[in-house]
Amino acid sequence: MKINYSVSNLRRLVSTPQVEIRPITILLGRNSVGKSTFLRSFPLLRQSVETKSSAPILWYGDYVDFGEFRGAVTNNDEDKSVRFSFNFEHFSTTVHSSDYIAVGGNIRANTRSLRFDDVGITYSVRSSAGLTGRDTITLTIPSLQLELSIGFADSRNFVRSLLLNGEELKPTFSDIEIYFSQGNIFANAAFFRIGKESKLVGEPKQSVFLRAIQKELDRYVDGRISRTTIASEGVKNITKE
Repeated sequence: MKINYSVSNLRRLVSTPQVEIRPITILLGRNSVGKSTFLRSFPLLRQSVETKSSAPILWYGDYVDFGEFRGAVTNNDEDKSVRFSFNFEHFSTTVHSSDYIAVGGNIRANTRSLRFDDVGITYSVRSSAGLTGRDTITLTIPSLQLELSIGFADSRNFVRSLLLNGEELKPTFSDIEIYFSQGNIFANAAFFRIGKESKLVGEPKQSVFLRAIQKELDRYVDGRISRTTIASEGVKNITKE
């Protein structure tokens, strides 16, 4: 797998081209153009992953010290977002059976390998009330003609918008709040159903997506066909080799 990386709005680095990361990578350029900042962004990400904190990016830690967001962002402009972009060529992963939607207690006990020629991820953070929080996370898979963009509310924990190829999906999850824990740059999403008195109740992700699929299909499928039949057919398709 080939990995390319770029960073934007970090100190002098307003924008950088994608740089292929190899065991030995040499950066060339004039003095004070941001080479050291680019290199220091790697231990910045490492300490953000390894250290528990109240923010997804830990600007100062055991490996590197950028001070705070205002000192790290280009021109000290706190209205800008700092962006970290990754591109993976020949990307592969394994999906385990526990990630599949179970219907009627039946599920295939297998794993499925997924391979894509190209996958891109851009992770943006910004400042709010002096604190660093998520701004957007964008996933692109060109072979599927897919772009998923997750936008975060001012709290930086709850999802504000969910765009799939430019179309807002949040109304499909109108009764669900999607939450990412603040102190982990690559946190998993948690789903909460809005219950009585607006209390949030934890909801399994399988149930959330199953209901969302059913909600969308209800608009197109003959009402005489049961939801269980629809869901069962869907599971057959997503679990087949």
